[in-house]
Amino acid sequence: MCDIGKLSYYTMQKRILTIEDSKSLQKKNKKYEKKAKNFITCMLGMYDLDSLMKLEWSRYVDFVADLFELKIEKTKLGGIEFNAQKDQEPVLIWDYNKYKEVIIDENFIENIHQNISEKYDGRIFIVAPANSFDFIEDYVEIDNIRYYFLKIPYQVIRELHKTPFRKILQPKNKNDINNIETAVGFHFMRPPTVKNKKIKENGKTKIILEEFKSYYYKDENGKILENFETLSTIFIDENYDGETFKLDKTIFADELEIKDNKITIELEVKNTKVMLIYVDIYGNEFKEIFEV
Repeated sequence: MCDIGKLSYYTMQKRILTIEDSKSLQKKNKKYEKKAKNFITCMLGMYDLDSLMKLEWSRYVDFVADLFELKIEKTKLGGIEFNAQKDQEPVLIWDYNKYKEVIIDENFIENIHQNISEKYDGRIFIVAPANSFDFIEDYVEIDNIRYYFLKIPYQVIRELHKTPFRKILQPKNKNDINNIETAVGFHFMRPPTVKNKKIKENGKTKIILEEFKSYYYKDENGKILENFETLSTIFIDENYDGETFKLDKTIFADELEIKDNKITIELEVKNTKVMLIYVDIYGNEFKEIFEV
């Protein structure tokens, strides 16, 4: 199965994962009752991952710096060397060739945190190929430090192929679901900036979205896009099992009310974990998992 729309992608994923609850094709009054078999989800386009992975380390660092707008400047925290800075905060560019067998998982982050937690209070960025991370979300938070993951996906990029492409615009309302433009190619995913807080009020859990801005902050005419203007959709799994995202709710941008420059999202929580996927109009995602 293949589709260019994010809503279709997550809808198909849920239907396969929950196929045992669907109706049997042979007996209409019975459920299918067979569990989903293993399957793989892919994000496809023209790509040359091999060319990227074979870049000399210095060229790779320069390439990553251009990609994520980093300033190459080495710093040390708690004995750990960071290669660069992003918005004046430390960035670790992961040397995947030197540590081929190491995966960036909870233990890896905990080890960094033990060394720097008493010396730093802010954000840490980690850049690595997408398959080097053992996290589905885009950050984890320990104490007062957020560790953000800048993942390099397997997609074509202008810097390697010198091939122009058009951005794929995701819909902001239900009426535009089937109007997604045909794409010439794909670009690197640049997660939007999302700032929010979780509150409980009258027994209900709410997300107060204070900021949503995309990496592409200007339209094709050079007009600066305001806060929330590039928000397309929010996908929610209100009963997240810790392993697989199953779409429970889809909220389009035009269904959200902006009040005092904030958006309030009310959740119907059925479990202790919730997962949200914020999507901008260019198809970039920001994934967030939290406990309630």
